[in-house]
Amino acid sequence: MKRKPSTSARVVTSAERLEKLRGEARANPQDAEAALRVGWATYAAGEHAEAEEWFALTATLAPADVEGVYGLGMTRRARGKTQAAIEAFEKAVRLAERISDRTRAQLIQRLAKGHVNYLRSGDWNLEREVWRR
Repeated sequence: MKRKPSTSARVVTSAERLEKLRGEARANPQDAEAALRVGWATYAAGEHAEAEEWFALTATLAPADVEGVYGLGMTRRARGKTQAAIEAFEKAVRLAERISDRTRAQLIQRLAKGHVNYLRSGDWNLEREVWRR
């Protein structure tokens, strides 16, 4: 027997979830993880200017956090800030070298290098990184 959804059940919208994340980050202004969550959520929502601010905050609060720096590159790329995006992606490549999980480190490095290559030449040009053993 199929049950009907409860009429008292409330569906939480993505806008409400995003606002909740913003509230949590504002309530904890020194929490780099909270800023990072808002950065990715606003990036996914297409709010690239705001996402750039949250990723910049993450990079300030946790300068060794590769995800924040990579996110900064992504938002700057989306906003047409080519040179600033390249600089962020190049920093992400350097930060990824410190990650103990080699598979994760290599994945982040390949993605960041691919973005740099694409922004410079229009080609991901990752043959050397992909086929290197």
